[in-house]
Amino acid sequence: MSKVKLGDVAREHKETLKTDKSEMAIVGLEHLIPGYIRLVNWDTNKENTFTKVFRKGNVLFGRRRAYLKKAVYSEIDGICSGDITVIEAIPGKISPLLLPFIIQNDKLFDYAVGKSAGSLSPRVKWEALKEFEFELPETMSEQEKIAGVLWSMVDTSDKYKDLMQKTDDLVKSQFIEEMSKIEKTKRLGDFIKYKPKSKIKAGNGKASGKYPLFNSSGEQTLWIDEAVYSGESLIIPTGGKAAVHYYNGNCSATTDNFVLSCTSDMRTKFLYLYFISEIEILQKGFKGSGLEHLSKDYLESLMLKLPDFNSQDKLIYLLDQSNKSKFKLEKCLQELEKTIFALL
Repeated sequence: MSKVKLGDVAREHKETLKTDKSEMAIVGLEHLIPGYIRLVNWDTNKENTFTKVFRKGNVLFGRRRAYLKKAVYSEIDGICSGDITVIEAIPGKISPLLLPFIIQNDKLFDYAVGKSAGSLSPRVKWEALKEFEFELPETMSEQEKIAGVLWSMVDTSDKYKDLMQKTDDLVKSQFIEEMSKIEKTKRLGDFIKYKPKSKIKAGNGKASGKYPLFNSSGEQTLWIDEAVYSGESLIIPTGGKAAVHYYNGNCSATTDNFVLSCTSDMRTKFLYLYFISEIEILQKGFKGSGLEHLSKDYLESLMLKLPDFNSQDKLIYLLDQSNKSKFKLEKCLQELEKTIFALL
């Protein structure tokens, strides 16, 4: 093993497109998914001003807001945003298949954040990135052997993620089938009851505490020592973009959420399933810009199909079994990620 700088073994790929860009893969920062090492999303034939070219085997590094941890290996050619640094392996210096793992790791991301400039939208330049130091096996055969093990783990990880998606798809397809049997709709406002508005702000949350605290995205990422709600709760953010979360037990939520439950005619968990299956129903309440706030009037005016309790319970059971399977798959994914990190 020898200590090298990133710039010793890789370089910025500087190529611009001077011909027709139709049919080219178009990649913006939004297409780089944190946690994914492969490029899996892109657009084609979409109006854009991009001219920066990337090639198969290059690494696309999101240089704007590096704390988002966006870096992927491309298996195609295309064009990308100027906020993406295109990095290529120097032949004979590093295996192109190992380079993505060197770049997509917490140490390099932390380094990139420390070297970023700008307050509102910090960016890091290649001139700073290339000074990042790391240990590298000296022979290409060693590098390729390690890369082979790492990519086999990524393939396994992708299979787990695919299974999780298929599990979600199964629940959604059963939901759609059940709803297709119902013709009449009913006003949601007749079946929900609001819980008292919380006065807790996001800044009140802590890294640990007695009770989960749901934030403005409907996710539980912080904790708090006081519980505002008990029993079944449906947490729906009132600003930003559409989201919904279900929790059964003692919890809290920030003030920018509606927290509600259902009356005796509708299962609270069924309404949660309804919204995650038809999230665009909530999204329409934000009116385009994403800065609008979801109103009680809009929520209550929604006309939804309401199956009988037997059908509701059947769908809830399927959702619960799906979540149990996904929990096991997520544990496997976490172990794989730990192994990859340890190997690096």
